[in-house]
Amino acid sequence: MQKKFLNKYNEIILKNLSSKKPFLNDEFEQALKYRLKSGLSSMDDFYKAIESNFRIEKTQKDRYIGYFCSIVPEELLIACCLKPVRLCCEEYAWTNAGEEILPGDICPVIKSICGKFYNNVYDYLDLVIVPGTCDPKTKLAELLSPVKEIYFLDPGRNSDYLDNVDKWTALYTKFFEFLKQKFQCNAGRKQLLNACKLTNKRTEIFKKIYELRIKSPDVINAFDYYVMIYVSFFMDIEQWNNMAEKVYDEAKEKHSLSKKP
Repeated sequence: MQKKFLNKYNEIILKNLSSKKPFLNDEFEQALKYRLKSGLSSMDDFYKAIESNFRIEKTQKDRYIGYFCSIVPEELLIACCLKPVRLCCEEYAWTNAGEEILPGDICPVIKSICGKFYNNVYDYLDLVIVPGTCDPKTKLAELLSPVKEIYFLDPGRNSDYLDNVDKWTALYTKFFEFLKQKFQCNAGRKQLLNACKLTNKRTEIFKKIYELRIKSPDVINAFDYYVMIYVSFFMDIEQWNNMAEKVYDEAKEKHSLSKKP
């Protein structure tokens, strides 16, 4: 980190807070309640994935990378054979945990994230990428630095893409080179194209499901849809695509049957 928000004393305090606190699994308990209301058998694997997310069995080859916001190119991580985990969250239980170390008026998303990190939920991550897209995220990079290696990605806050295209290209190229060097991979154009195909397919599936829900909202209830989005944050993208296609096929069949006289 180039800019320091914390002095040495506060860093030591934060490190000491990251220890053996009770594990909160509020997300899984809530998901079980809504699973009973789902009308799709193909959703079972998505609900099971939430439970398995609390028991990550990491091998020596696995490299899990946490990141925030869509501004971080997930395709670069996939191209390098890394396992991206999107960390954006705002669960009530974790927000309460975050308030143990942060003031109450801090952004609830930041409190929730810190609550998870300082309760060791993300110990398995090898690196965390934090974009400087807002003041709280910039502060977050420093708050997490005592307990996890951080890569701070600062694209600036000008929304005019054409005015910043050269800066963004240089920024992402530097980031890609960092990933290849740190994790010793030789990813190139072929790997990037394959990664883009996977993420584009996921987008297409979401679009199909969204359009189906417009025609018939009851074929996939709101919580099932939310769970699919949530699981996409951490599941292997190819596995997610296969599971989501099954959900879409079952929901489409359910919609067709409902139209029969």
